[in-house]
Order: sequence, then C-alpha cells, then structure tokens
Amino acid sequence: MLSKLDVSKNLISSIRDLNPIKSLPLLCNLDLRLNEISIIKFYRSKLIFHFSKLQVLDLQIISNEEKITAINMFDPPRYVVDAEENARKLHQRISENPETKLVRQTLKIK
Repeated sequence: MLSKLDVSKNLISSIRDLNPIKSLPLLCNLDLRLNEISIIKFYRSKLIFHFSKLQVLDLQIISNEEKITAINMFDPPRYVVDAEENARKLHQRISENPETKLVRQTLKIK
C-alpha cells in the first residue's frame, strides 16, 4: 500500500483536488511543494487536519503541536470553545468596568 506520495510541481490548487487520496489508509508522507495549494491561508494546518495520519508534509516532520493546533482550529473540543468564550466575556467585562476605563484614560492607553 502507498505510504509516501510526491505530487510536488503539479497543478493542485485546493484541498478538494486531494479527495481521491484521502482514502489511502497508510499515507503518512505527502509532498505538495510548488503547487498552488501551498499559498492558501493556513495551508499546512488544513492539510494536517484533513490528513490526520500524516507524519511528514512537504519534507517537514509534523509535530504534535501542529496536530493539536490543526484540531483546535478546525474542530476544537468543547472545552477549547468554552475557554475562548469565557476569555472574550472576561475581556468585555474588564473593558466595560468604569475603573478600567479610568486607568486607561489616566495612562492614555487605548
């Protein structure tokens, strides 16, 4: 079975173009360098998320941190979503607090 695939220097421009290879169960090394897809925002994280078994992408080893980042970006666990929401609410309460506004005005902080 195929575990390494080099499709560098092709005309791959979207993740959709890669759908035919998503079903390769042993694919762990994928090279997409010099394809249009590589200029997509968050390209590396998107590929790591959609191809969760990859260990190497574009000749670079995928770190555990990259895998966690990809999951948190595109399918975050509930506790991550809750933590982000709590942080937003706390920031809003602090910024609306009259004492905070006075301190900001005194220190000339925007």
